[in-house]
Amino acid sequence: MVKKAKKDDVCVSFEEEKIGVVVKTAPQEEKHLKFQLSHPVAPQESTFKILSTKIEIKMKKSEATRWEALEMEGAQANGKPFTPNQYPSSSLYSRNWDKLVGDIKEEEKNEKLERDTALSKLFQQIDSDSSDDIRRAMRKSFICFLIM
Repeated sequence: MVKKAKKDDVCVSFEEEKIGVVVKTAPQEEKHLKFQLSHPVAPQESTFKILSTKIEIKMKKSEATRWEALEMEGAQANGKPFTPNQYPSSSLYSRNWDKLVGDIKEEEKNEKLERDTALSKLFQQIDSDSSDDIRRAMRKSFICFLIM
């Protein structure tokens, strides 16, 4: 798993039926991932984001079909159409998403933050955990601080 990747260290290439990811993990080391997709995507509408805990890749499907698998290997070439009431899943096994979210929140809580980021996070936490009266008082104090 690659965490805290920098924008210059990540290269994602989208093709209609392929995706390639190259991540520089050390000065002389790179990780290469290549996927032969089971269905075509729109490369010009596909994007990626580099977050502190992951690299998020979003691909726009060319057709509204249900994918049985992400990759071509082991997948059937023709997809099943789905209705908006059905949730398409490309996973063949179940994953405990609540545990994953909990793990990420725990990791973010234990993460050492820099001065400004830590202060901002502290105020966000106080704001989210406090009552309306405390929020109003905090905002009033902040506005007075900005005016000075």
